[in-house]
Amino acid sequence: MKSKWIRILLLLVAGVIMCYWQIYLPLRDAQLYAPSISYSYKGVIIGPISLIAGIILCFAPHDYDWKQRKLIQEEKRHTYFNVLLLVIVLLTAVGTIYWFKHCLAQLGYQ
Repeated sequence: MKSKWIRILLLLVAGVIMCYWQIYLPLRDAQLYAPSISYSYKGVIIGPISLIAGIILCFAPHDYDWKQRKLIQEEKRHTYFNVLLLVIVLLTAVGTIYWFKHCLAQLGYQ
């Protein structure tokens, strides 16, 4: 039980750090009209997904069998929890990329 909370805490901390370095800093540079901006779409996606996953895991059932995460390969019956996680992660990824591109476009970057 204790290791679950340590993993959740590490996931949340990693998400905050990735959001800061990959989203906040490039957008701040864009607002200051820097000549070039360095960012990675992988970093833009991983930060918010880590935060969302950490928050979801805080409310996950404690007796949930995490070995069922092999959703695509081994499991034939999908649980509602796994489907919910998949939908939330996909929506977070697509929404974050769309929002990030939109913010950069408004500031005149491509």
